[in-house]
Amino acid sequence: MKQQLAASLPVNETDLRLLAQQRAKQMRGQLAGEGKLADERVFLTEVDLTASDHDNVRSRLNLTAGQ
Repeated sequence: MKQQLAASLPVNETDLRLLAQQRAKQMRGQLAGEGKLADERVFLTEVDLTASDHDNVRSRLNLTAGQ
């Protein structure tokens, strides 16, 4: 049933990219929100759609610590 549903609701690359960007902005907002990390310390990178095989969606989160 899952495969039939997925096949009947195709999602194009533009929609996937927009979803990934929205998720990234939400995460950035949580990390750099009021009283948290400084805005200049949290940044977004380009979306990598090749990380998805359409059964699973992988989201990459990179954290770096330094002075």
